[in-house]
Amino acid sequence: MRRVIRCWEIVLLGGMFVFATVREADAIPVFARKYKTSCATCHTAFPKLNAFGQAFRRLGYHFPGGQDAMMVKEKPVSMGADAYKQLWPKAIWPGDIPSTAPIALLLESEVTVNSTADQTNVDFSGMMGEMEVLAGGTLGDNINFLSSVEIGHDGVDIEMGYLGFFNLLPEAVLNMKVGQLPPEVMFITTHRRFGPDYWITTRTVGDNEWSLEDSQKGFEASGILGKSRFAYNVGLVEGSGNIQNPFKEPYLHIAYKFGGLPYNGVAKNSGISGQQGWGDNSLQIGGFTYLGKSELRPGFQDRFQILGTDAAFTWQNLKVNAAFSFRKDNQPFLYQPGADARINNLFLEGDYLIYPWLIPSLRYENFMVSHNGTQLVNDGRWVGSVQAWSGQTSGRS
Repeated sequence: MRRVIRCWEIVLLGGMFVFATVREADAIPVFARKYKTSCATCHTAFPKLNAFGQAFRRLGYHFPGGQDAMMVKEKPVSMGADAYKQLWPKAIWPGDIPSTAPIALLLESEVTVNSTADQTNVDFSGMMGEMEVLAGGTLGDNINFLSSVEIGHDGVDIEMGYLGFFNLLPEAVLNMKVGQLPPEVMFITTHRRFGPDYWITTRTVGDNEWSLEDSQKGFEASGILGKSRFAYNVGLVEGSGNIQNPFKEPYLHIAYKFGGLPYNGVAKNSGISGQQGWGDNSLQIGGFTYLGKSELRPGFQDRFQILGTDAAFTWQNLKVNAAFSFRKDNQPFLYQPGADARINNLFLEGDYLIYPWLIPSLRYENFMVSHNGTQLVNDGRWVGSVQAWSGQTSGRS
């Protein structure tokens, strides 16, 4: 039995302490300060988003229903007269910038307890293990930015950093992100999770160090179509792990939502946005694909393709996410040229809201690798976790 106790202890913003648990830059309290609203407006429990928070994210961090200007309480600093906007590109587009520093600090500590029949080993090496410097906000009406820098025992690492361009086509039909970003090919992401990393987005195969997350360099287009019930994400990225990749890797995720709040955040038969969280009774169905080619060493390439489907179901206080992917690699083993591999990844997770501050979660994952019908790896695990206040306790066996 291995039990991990994580203390997501302090978020510091503009000289103020805000007690919150965050894993990705879009969960920082910058937006809560900007709109003078509770973090619960967008989150069921940190770091997971509710239906309104998903709409806010898809709309380039703007309030749905055209309400953004009205809802902003912390006015930005204008970079010039508003009239210049009408003259662009013949004049400099002034835009605006946040009026306070859009920066937060996250301190993460971890204590690991390994239990066997005759001993218990407590590991304190993860205490004060990592600090993240997070920044996010909007520039003008249609530009946003997010960044995350990790500072830990292994040095400094840029986890994420990109510019977003919202409403390139009206009604959020086309948005764009450029920079270092996590490819959005599923409803879930390991950045917004309870408990340890998701296998389906982080496990590697053989000597190929590629995984869907962490972030990858490139660009991603996204949008909302079909009366705001259909959403898509399509991108082209450098790939991750291994040596520098001359091949750029495309991916695609499409999704349709039945019931609940539409992807644009505007409630049915209403011109106002609905702030529905756990009451967003709905079913989302998605499909995804990713094409990659990793150079494991000069002249040795592993081509791989991933196909999968995912779903997100919400009913009252229950949320369920599921995903399945099939991956085929043509030669992921350096010392076995020509030996291919087939990988099946299964993910199932349920969260239940007991109280707004108390959410238990149960997850099952299975990761299987085979070659010519012979199983090389067949791992399965159950992960239980409890999200309470600003602390997190997760256990797995």
